[in-house]
Amino acid sequence: MKIEFKGVVTKENELSGAISSSEIILNFSDAWIPKYQRQRLKNSSKISALKDVFLNNKSINAVQFQFKGKITKSKADPTNMILDGDLEVMDGQQRIYALYETGVETYMLPVQIYINREVEEEVEMFHRFNSGTALNLADYMLS
Repeated sequence: MKIEFKGVVTKENELSGAISSSEIILNFSDAWIPKYQRQRLKNSSKISALKDVFLNNKSINAVQFQFKGKITKSKADPTNMILDGDLEVMDGQQRIYALYETGVETYMLPVQIYINREVEEEVEMFHRFNSGTALNLADYMLS
């Protein structure tokens, strides 16, 4: 899978920028959601609120991804990168599903991408990202 990542700011083993919702909609699969993620919400007020964000082009917190693969600079724009490999959502599963379900192709989703982290580190980061959100016992045990 290849995705163009725009406005990239680099830091050691991390990238910040945005991915077009059209790229996400085209490439998304359930394989992006690792087993340590909590249960997906369906038909909740949170999902409705997230869909409203995308439909009305409002700002939202960055989705955290893990990436394994090859990264190259775009020839058309050196501030853009081409990601060729595997993405996993470390934090932002509900946002990704809501974006996918809206079908909005013009939204620029802010993202933070961590490169080549080990699974144990991913899980630790997942817990850190969700420290303000109570995980129920089943979700905590899953992770």
